[in-house]
Amino acid sequence: MVFVEDIPNLSDVVTFLPGGITQNLDKLVFILKAAGVLFLIYVLYLIINGIINYRRYKGIKRIERKVDLILKRLKIDSKEKHKR
Repeated sequence: MVFVEDIPNLSDVVTFLPGGITQNLDKLVFILKAAGVLFLIYVLYLIINGIINYRRYKGIKRIERKVDLILKRLKIDSKEKHKR
């Protein structure tokens, strides 16, 4: 039996484990690394998507202001025509 005092470093625990367990740990570490990479890609996707949506929102607001301005001019012009 291995006691905690016999292991100077926690990473040395792997050397005391049987072979079957270390192979499963390697698979688990690989899966965790892949999940981490996928998570980073997803975070980058969210950031880029947020920037694109923000620019799209600004463009829509600009178009909305222009349409409002045009509609105000049309209302003013139609009121002047009715007065005549």
